[in-house]
Amino acid sequence: PQPGTSLREIIGSFQDGAELAYDPETHRLEFRLPAGGTFAIVAPGGVAIEGDVDVTGTVTASEDVIAGGISGKHHRHPDVKAGTDESGEPS
Repeated sequence: PQPGTSLREIIGSFQDGAELAYDPETHRLEFRLPAGGTFAIVAPGGVAIEGDVDVTGTVTASEDVIAGGISGKHHRHPDVKAGTDESGEPS
């Protein structure tokens, strides 16, 4: 492409400014939403993500978060009190 141009192609656009585009140069699929817009994935069978995930903001889970095989909801910390007692579950 000539300087200042891009192969980014708009796949779909909407009256409120929402846009779906793909750039084969950067291999980036992009969903742009107007201010206040939300995005939902409804997948009763689950969602699989391969690769790093970067999040700006808060991540909320209605059930549990498992990191490295350790439950964020049910893990315990040994030796937090005198002796070998374990802490309670996180509240």
